[in-house]
Amino acid sequence: MNKKLIYSGLAIIILITAGLIYRFYPYFLYKNNGFAQAETESVQEPNKPLSLSDYQNYLNSLDRSKPIAVASGIRVLGKSIPFYSLTEADQSFLAFNTYFIEALNHCNETFWQNESLLSKLNKATQGLSTHEAFEYLNKPSSNQKDSEIRSLVEQVSSCGFVIIKREGNFYFDENSDFLYNHFSKYLSISLRDFLNLRRQEAAEGFTEDSNLMISFTKIGERIIDWENYLNKYPDSPLKELANFHCQLYLGTFLFGIANTETFERKRLKPELRQIYESFIDQYPQSKSANLISGYYEVLRANDFKFTKAAENFLRDNRIHILPGFEP
Repeated sequence: MNKKLIYSGLAIIILITAGLIYRFYPYFLYKNNGFAQAETESVQEPNKPLSLSDYQNYLNSLDRSKPIAVASGIRVLGKSIPFYSLTEADQSFLAFNTYFIEALNHCNETFWQNESLLSKLNKATQGLSTHEAFEYLNKPSSNQKDSEIRSLVEQVSSCGFVIIKREGNFYFDENSDFLYNHFSKYLSISLRDFLNLRRQEAAEGFTEDSNLMISFTKIGERIIDWENYLNKYPDSPLKELANFHCQLYLGTFLFGIANTETFERKRLKPELRQIYESFIDQYPQSKSANLISGYYEVLRANDFKFTKAAENFLRDNRIHILPGFEP
């Protein structure tokens, strides 16, 4: 897989994998962000609600490399969160969300090492359409003849993950609807709005097989959605993650992805010129439109070619392009 990085001065790292923008949340947003996990003893799942501190301790005891452990964390939170105050509910969800993101990465690492299971999945989904493969991989049914596959699907369907197949590769991703449907009613408005934005984006899609599934106009709307979120909730406990999404879409808006690029032979495509102009006109008060406006003027002054002047403008605005990602 080709991997490219854009690094902004806001310390946002955007990982572009196999022509896609990103698959997993960045570890840098979390204090406990090492890939190594300490050995944990097996702890029996409690059958009654836990206090906030006890729930946090229970999360710390769970394995981060097994979907079945993630499902246990969800079940115990579901039993406990109805008894928390609003502040405690937010804290418990944030603790779980950190665990969930770490587990998503660890579970993928473990998943990719199971070559036998991956081979079975590849064989079982061969010839299926994208929709058919998704249904097979994520809905427990009698169609899963192999017991190992059936067990995996059952675990994943109960832990807030989905199994995705892209270009012959398999990986776990988040099921945004799952977390929203299970926990949003207990949370503060800033967390509910965050989860709602994420579930809307998941429903619309983003990338598939190195192509954008949505228009550049929609990418611009997502930039504004996250900028508005950050303006509305400047103290949101998820502001760094919201900023990550904002920068993610800004990077896509500027450069596109592997099979949907914004430049052709180092010249901005005509259709992108119109989209940039509309974005600037529609959101004149936004920080992003101000950035795009300045960038657009530099490009226009150079016959819409990506020159050293455009590169310098981006660098001056703390958007640095690493080698291998120049237009």
